[in-house]
Amino acid sequence: GFGQLVHERVVHPWGWKAVGNEQRFMALDVANEVLRQSYPDVPVFERSSPTIKTGPVITNGPLFDEIKFSYTPAEFGAIQLSWRFYSALPLIELVIDWDKSWSDLPEAAYIAFPFADDQPTLDLETGGGFFRPGSHETGGQLPGTCSSYYTLQRAARVTRQDGAKGLWLPLDAPLVMTNELNFNRWETEPWTWNGFLASMPVNHYWHTNFPTSQRGPFRLRYRFVSQQAFASEAQAIESVLPVEALGWH
Repeated sequence: GFGQLVHERVVHPWGWKAVGNEQRFMALDVANEVLRQSYPDVPVFERSSPTIKTGPVITNGPLFDEIKFSYTPAEFGAIQLSWRFYSALPLIELVIDWDKSWSDLPEAAYIAFPFADDQPTLDLETGGGFFRPGSHETGGQLPGTCSSYYTLQRAARVTRQDGAKGLWLPLDAPLVMTNELNFNRWETEPWTWNGFLASMPVNHYWHTNFPTSQRGPFRLRYRFVSQQAFASEAQAIESVLPVEALGWH
C-alpha cells in the first residue's frame, strides 16, 4: 500500500557476506568458480509488514485533520501511522512513529510509495537543481553512476501524464530507491521510472559509522504538496519545510 512499511532481514547462512561484495560478484556474473560452488543457493532475506491493530481514529484540529492507525507490535517494533491534511496549505503529511526493536542481524526497512499513473516521470533534487534519474540525456544522471540508490536534497518531483506536478519531501530519510525493492541491483544502464518510489530509513547491510541496531524510537515524516498553489517550485518546497533551529544537537 501507499506509505506501507516493509521490513527486510537477512536470513542467509552467510549473514553479512550474503549482502556484501560476494553477492555483488554473483549478481554481476563475475564470481569465480570457488565462490559459485561455495555460495548456498537459498533465500537471502525475508520481508514482513505490520498489521493494523486499531483505527482509523479521526481527529479534527485547528491546523490539520488527522487519521491515525496503530499497528500490532511485530518483531521489529511498535508503529503508529498518521495521515495529516493541513487546512492553510495544499499539504498532506504522512507521519510514522516507530519504536524500533533492537536487532543485531543485517536488516533494512523501506517506506513504499507506489504512485498511480500510466506514464509518470520522476525528477530528484540535488545540489543546484533537479535531474532525471535513469536518463543519460541532458538533465539526467552521469552514465555509469549508481542507479540503485539516490540521496535527495529536499524533494522529488512527480509529473503526471497530463502535466500536473506534485512534490514529495522525505524529511527524515532522504535515501531513496526507485522501481523496486532490490538492494542487489547493480545495473547502470538507462531506465524508465515505473511509478514506484521508496524511502530507506534503515539499512545496515554493510559497514556503518553508526550503531547497527538502529533501535528507536524515531519519527519519519513525508510531505506531499501540489505545486499549482504556489508562484514557483522553490516557493512550494520552502513553504512546506519545517522550521527547525540550526546548530548542534
